[in-house]
Amino acid sequence: VISYVLVSHHAVVAAWLVVIVFMVIACALIRLDMSLTAWEFNVSCVLIIVGPLVNAVAAEEWSKHTVRGMSWVNMLTPLAYLAHALWLTFLLHSSNVRVQRGGALLPTGFRSVMFIDVFGWIKKQSKKARRLKPWDSASAVLTVAEKQ
Repeated sequence: VISYVLVSHHAVVAAWLVVIVFMVIACALIRLDMSLTAWEFNVSCVLIIVGPLVNAVAAEEWSKHTVRGMSWVNMLTPLAYLAHALWLTFLLHSSNVRVQRGGALLPTGFRSVMFIDVFGWIKKQSKKARRLKPWDSASAVLTVAEKQ
């Protein structure tokens, strides 16, 4: 959207409005789909907003075709990728992957997974089950599943 609206048509205001609308929608979907604390929600919104915001600034500077603009692009573009990587890492952390009976791994941080739990087994086991970290290997997952 940024490249089409901003760069091709030189519609700066329209490009910024589209970026803002998409960021608001992303934050609303995070609020609706995930069970997060207030701190986790704020961190996730900041991480999801920084990437497109930095990318839009870089695209606007690139569309000016100046030397200063090109140096800004070279500085800002890696920051957008870094923000996205941080967002994905935080998403792995906040999805609360837990080992269930039978060895199934469920991301209990999403509300739709909790709707599947009609007997309340996830809530009962969440107090006993250890929370898996993103860096846990498959062997650690199997070890945790065997203990239960």
